[in-house]
Amino acid sequence: MRNKKYSNTERLVDIYSSHLDVLTNELDEALKDTLFHHAIISSGAIKYRRMDDNPFPFKTNPYFCRWLPLLDHQNCYLIYTPGKKPVLIYFQEIDFWYKSAELPSSFWVNYFEIIIVNSIDEINSHLPNNKNECILITDEYLEDRYTFDIRNINPKNVINIINYGRSIKTEYEIECLRKASRIAVKGHHTASHKFKEGASEFDIHMSYCKASKHSENELPYKNIIAINENASILHYQHYQKQKIKNPRSFLIDAGAIYNGYASDISRTYAYDCNEFKSIIDGIDQMQQEIIDLIKIDMNYIELHIKAHEKIAEIILQIGLANGSIESLVKNKITDIFFPHGLGHFLGLQVHDVGGFLENSQGKEINRSDRYPFLRLNRKIKENQVFTIEPGLYVIDLLINKAKVNGTYKMLNLKQIEWLKPYGGIRIEDNIRVLDRGIENITRNAFNESPIN
Repeated sequence: MRNKKYSNTERLVDIYSSHLDVLTNELDEALKDTLFHHAIISSGAIKYRRMDDNPFPFKTNPYFCRWLPLLDHQNCYLIYTPGKKPVLIYFQEIDFWYKSAELPSSFWVNYFEIIIVNSIDEINSHLPNNKNECILITDEYLEDRYTFDIRNINPKNVINIINYGRSIKTEYEIECLRKASRIAVKGHHTASHKFKEGASEFDIHMSYCKASKHSENELPYKNIIAINENASILHYQHYQKQKIKNPRSFLIDAGAIYNGYASDISRTYAYDCNEFKSIIDGIDQMQQEIIDLIKIDMNYIELHIKAHEKIAEIILQIGLANGSIESLVKNKITDIFFPHGLGHFLGLQVHDVGGFLENSQGKEINRSDRYPFLRLNRKIKENQVFTIEPGLYVIDLLINKAKVNGTYKMLNLKQIEWLKPYGGIRIEDNIRVLDRGIENITRNAFNESPIN
């Protein structure tokens, strides 16, 4: 018998069904042995600026989006009762100020009983009568009018179970993450071309949005588009609108969204084929060496420590400091040039939850005192998805701090001054852990769409 060939839509439906099985089992476990019979998940509500009727951009509650890929639908409610088909209260406001939500018609509709309401006042009549038997899972800023007298909001034991589960991705989630990377890669290719053409940071950013078909509000995070010295600012937030007269380097950290799931990709480019280009190549090779070290049951912080050792090698190779690999790490010289964490979980949120959860009961792992900016300190497990993003930067603030702690004499200021106009380097890939080895979601996306 021939193997059935799936279309993209058929495959998504197939793996979505299995995804829902995971979510229902998870909530069954969370509600078991409690007095709660219903879990209600809100998509969230529009929030307004103080003393203004101009709203903040709407962001769907990620706990809701994990069930349903509705990214621009406020005031929707999912009702889950163990043993019953989930109910979706679908908010379709009739209003002449804004475009109303369209009728639901996507691949997921058959998995829910759908009730369409046209006003907030209608919602309560479709919720369970006994609110003491309900829990509400939502963001922490929902106004009382949207909680409908439910008092059990985000109970910690339930949230711990869900957050721990979110760290292990289903095949549906992984496929969404793949698609988000493919979309982002189109933007990255366009951005690198624009840099070579001498475009401004602002023009590069706008070109990225156009190529990835994302408005600024749809991006998973604010793009980092940094030319020359600006690449030394880790979360550079401004876009120069004038062209740079002497472009030397370009750091882009930009992602995309698919069905609510994010990609988070960084690349660095040299304008000329020079010594700085060779350093980028060295960081790129080093990053792949770190990825090759990934093993199940290894603690992620071990990878971070290995990254510092490898950064120390590069520091010595290019002459930024003097000493041994051990002394550069021990004296925190590597922290000066690589001050952030190696990576973080990735999923419905760019810095996805669960990075410090040891188990589903909520036992927390302490943050590292030595590496306080590391967002992930857990054992590596199959089907986790996280980033690997080592970097090397010249940051005046951190170099000046070395004067205070006595390690300044280990630095080679002449070589640092040479590198300073280039700002910094970051290479970031999104990695899925397999039973043996890894799937490099980012590099696969680049390989599928090679640069022209």
